[in-house]
Amino acid sequence: IDEADSDEITVKCAKHILWLYGDDAGECMKMSETTFCNIDFSGWNLNSAEFENSYFVNCNFKNTELNFATMKDCVFENCNFEHATIEESNLANSSFTNCTLQMAVFTHCDLENSTIQNCQLRSANFLKKKKKKMNKQSCSDDEISEKANYVSKSKYDFSKYGDRPEEDLSIEEN
Repeated sequence: IDEADSDEITVKCAKHILWLYGDDAGECMKMSETTFCNIDFSGWNLNSAEFENSYFVNCNFKNTELNFATMKDCVFENCNFEHATIEESNLANSSFTNCTLQMAVFTHCDLENSTIQNCQLRSANFLKKKKKKMNKQSCSDDEISEKANYVSKSKYDFSKYGDRPEEDLSIEEN
């Protein structure tokens, strides 16, 4: 697995933006089997980017657009996805550990066999077309405002909600 260089990623992000706008100088960001350490993706438009079988540690995705992106078989550790928009993306078989997902929006994403563990979920939104198996374990979600249809099959720790966690969560399926 290769390790990504911060300057290289900045150039690839800029070329990706050109590609999104149809500029001949641009190219879609496609990276696989790469380790991303301390990379700042914040604010970038990474719609339709492709990351597969990669490892992200201490990366910042705050305010990043990742719509229609492919990020399957990826591991995210200690990453910040605060206010990120992730719609219609493929995150199958990925894991999020110790990440901040506060106010992130995951709409109609493929999260099959994905795991969210020890993450901050306050005001995160998960809207899904079909039920898929996804696990959420030991996540912090003070004042949670989550819309998730995966809850019934998850390994989420609902102990702080009492006997009927569904009363504290808004579960929505489109």
